[in-house]
Amino acid sequence: MDTYVKYISESEVNEPPINYEGIMNYNLDIPRLIQDGYKKLIPVEIPESVNRLLHIEYREYNDNIEEIIVYDETQEEADEREKQDRIRNKTQEINEKISELEIMATKEILNNNIENIQVYKDVINGLEETRDNLS
Repeated sequence: MDTYVKYISESEVNEPPINYEGIMNYNLDIPRLIQDGYKKLIPVEIPESVNRLLHIEYREYNDNIEEIIVYDETQEEADEREKQDRIRNKTQEINEKISELEIMATKEILNNNIENIQVYKDVINGLEETRDNLS
């Protein structure tokens, strides 16, 4: 027997009530369900061999509502994504610091404080090396 549901969002559908507005077995009255906005649910089969976390989402398609398998990240994938996020954030932080130091070094040059320039160069080189070795 087909199942009819009402689409709420990609993560939620509502099944019809058994009895509604004095109609007994409302959930079995297909023409009335369709008239009231319910659509046939096209279920998805989840393969037994799937060893990943997943959840089901819904979408309206051709006057039906389809279930869609959405695979969640494995712990390894989540760890790798977090690692890449940390590297990206640290790289951005280092690049901002390098920019600040370059501005300060330029001010030293403009003020004829040439002896301080090598200190800035050394610090910038160290930050660039650290940035390049993050991965």
